[in-house]
Amino acid sequence: MMGPILTFDKSFLQCINADESVWLDKFFVCNICPLFIAETLADLEKTSSQDRPAAKFVATLANKTPDIYSHINVYHRELVSYELTRGKFVPMNGTIIKGGGKPVRVGDSQGVVYKVSDEEEALNRWIAGDFLDVERQHAKRWRESVSNVDHSHHYATIRELYQQVRMPRTLADAKHIADSYMGLLEERQALQFGMYLIGIPADNHGQIIERWVSAGKPPLPEFTPYFWFLCSVDLFFFLALGADLISRVRPTNKADNMIDLSYLYYLPFCSIFVSNDNLHKRIVPLFLRGNQTNHRRPGTER
Repeated sequence: MMGPILTFDKSFLQCINADESVWLDKFFVCNICPLFIAETLADLEKTSSQDRPAAKFVATLANKTPDIYSHINVYHRELVSYELTRGKFVPMNGTIIKGGGKPVRVGDSQGVVYKVSDEEEALNRWIAGDFLDVERQHAKRWRESVSNVDHSHHYATIRELYQQVRMPRTLADAKHIADSYMGLLEERQALQFGMYLIGIPADNHGQIIERWVSAGKPPLPEFTPYFWFLCSVDLFFFLALGADLISRVRPTNKADNMIDLSYLYYLPFCSIFVSNDNLHKRIVPLFLRGNQTNHRRPGTER
């Protein structure tokens, strides 16, 4: 019997054993974030020890990844791109957004058939310790990109912004200011600011603004709700970073914080989020819907 939809991060799988992962697979439908796949694969490029080879570590994680009732969610950048450029509605009611479906009809019945995704095939191979050369190269590039994250520019920009708005004293305050700031902007200005904030390619801005104008210039939370949600998450992060509420001491910490933040992009597509990460414990409750819960495994620390 399938249970509620649950999203987890890598830290959670690391703190459960193989037997516990079986029960996870039995009682929950798991929404697997594409970020989890990339983050796990990137562990191939970590320095291996004699007692814990990187490939064996990744294979162990893959083996504990639930697969019976699990689905890999569509990448968040694809979702927001479809929403902005094509007007594709993105449900934010706790359901998994699964890609690769093909409508079929048999007699009077119709449905959708999903092919096995590349990520699902990869997970099956990783369990056996089989890693393609192209995946190893991707792992190297991805780890290099997150290891060299530098938020100094964003930090300086936000510090300048604090000359116009007050500096938050708590993370909850940062969330309130982020939502208020976006709401006070004129709609076109908010759309342009949001596209810059979450990294929408500049070549697409004109088309997106034109579509918004053609639709009658509706409020952005109605026109592009998922875009609005992503803007709230990212602006919150940079406001908190600029107020030193989120650590920016070491480059590795900064990269890890940005990775951890990215899991929040998938909160609209689950009922339960579970993690063993301290930052998640502090910030996830700020973005949950009323019918969602956030869990951390008892008795564990990271």
